[in-house]
Amino acid sequence: MEKWLKLYKDFGLEKMLLPEKQTRRRLISKQVHEGLLERLEDPKKGFHSYVQAIE
Repeated sequence: MEKWLKLYKDFGLEKMLLPEKQTRRRLISKQVHEGLLERLEDPKKGFHSYVQAIE
């Protein structure tokens, strides 16, 4: 909330309406992400449970 108030006071409503660019550090590698995505998109290779997915 404090961040929003400061943003409004410093830059006005215009700045608050613009989408904020977020930069997040990846928790998993791009290769792992692509492998998971491929497996999730294929019904025959998918996961049967959350536990199976995190193993």
